Amino acid sequence: MLEGGVGKVNNIRQDVLEKYRHDTNIATEHIYAHILKRIVMPGFEALLLPAAAALISPLADAVPQPLREFVDINQMFEDLYNGVIDDSIKVVLQG
Repeated sequence: MLEGGVGKVNNIRQDVLEKYRHDTNIATEHIYAHILKRIVMPGFEALLLPAAAALISPLADAVPQPLREFVDINQMFEDLYNGVIDDSIKVVLQG
């Protein structure tokens, strides 16, 4: 009976170690993604934001004042380009 208990403990230990490896891989991917985003974003924003401002400003101004509480064109654009960068980094990391 003791040998069966040791085997179960070893199986549980292997399962836990596998879960730690999995969690470590996820955490490492998040860290790399954060580092890459911090590297890419300043240059990307320096090029993109001035060029996009000419397009985004008239759209934001065209939204009627009562709707501006619900529709923020600038925030939508920021969410869009952040999503593009996040997805691009994810593809590179999972490569």
